[in-house]
Amino acid sequence: MYDQNGKKIVATVPFFDGECNAIVAMPISFNFMDEMIGCTRVALGMKRFDLLGIPGFSKRVSLDSKTVLDTITLAVTKHLVRDIVIFQHMDFHNDGNSTRFVSRLDEDYYHKRILIDAAQKIKTLYPEINVALIYARIVKSKSEIEFSKIFQSGNEEVCLRTPFLFGKVNTCGNTVIQCLDYRFRAETRQCIQNAFGVEHFNIIGLPGSTKSFLEGSMTAWKGIKMSYEKHGCRRFFIVHHEDCGAYGSSRSFVNPEKEEAFHNVQLCAMRDRLVKMYTDVDVILIYAKLIGTTNRMIQFIVV
Repeated sequence: MYDQNGKKIVATVPFFDGECNAIVAMPISFNFMDEMIGCTRVALGMKRFDLLGIPGFSKRVSLDSKTVLDTITLAVTKHLVRDIVIFQHMDFHNDGNSTRFVSRLDEDYYHKRILIDAAQKIKTLYPEINVALIYARIVKSKSEIEFSKIFQSGNEEVCLRTPFLFGKVNTCGNTVIQCLDYRFRAETRQCIQNAFGVEHFNIIGLPGSTKSFLEGSMTAWKGIKMSYEKHGCRRFFIVHHEDCGAYGSSRSFVNPEKEEAFHNVQLCAMRDRLVKMYTDVDVILIYAKLIGTTNRMIQFIVV
């Protein structure tokens, strides 16, 4: 199916415009992604949330990363979130163990400490925000992921155990760069899985999708570097959406046509920069367009 401009429509799904439960910060890794999202939904009871996907979130909070702090501010002011969930997981490399720590105890202490430090910093900057800390370990001979709530005291409480599907898989051919917006998050994932047959992928989730990249954020580009070098990613899906708060929402544009044209320019600029840096990658550009007036739908269009 094609739109009036001859562009291919790959999916049309219902649009959700309810409240946002939280902002959830998590690593971009495909081998923990489904399970972290599942933990957020099942163990924490949060169904609709902004997804901030970047490497080393907790560390970047401590380093006063502009990309990270601006994102939290946007979620608080635009989506009115009052809860933030921070995930951290143990290192997982080809041999299933960390190359940075001398023991599991040493590794656990590091990850728990950096989570607690990040929570304290966030509470200082945003005292109205509730912060939940979740640490993920691989247990039972690398067959399960154990999620534990970490408290300020350093104590912890197991909140979920789930099968670990990637004990012998360390590469991922696909990465999705998308906006963190809760209204499009799950639908974008569904589109990639159903329309392109890609079940598992890294997710880099930032306000405005490509905005931080095009502004030169090293935090953002580190996600691509990790996907390409560590996970072997050679295909990137880049998704923008209509009514994006990072660009002032739809009211900043004269009409939907002007808005779509703007996003297409941003998408193409990101593609050009990406293929210049990594000449062997394939890039698919997608624009999520809102259609209808009462029962609105999201139409995903290949640019």
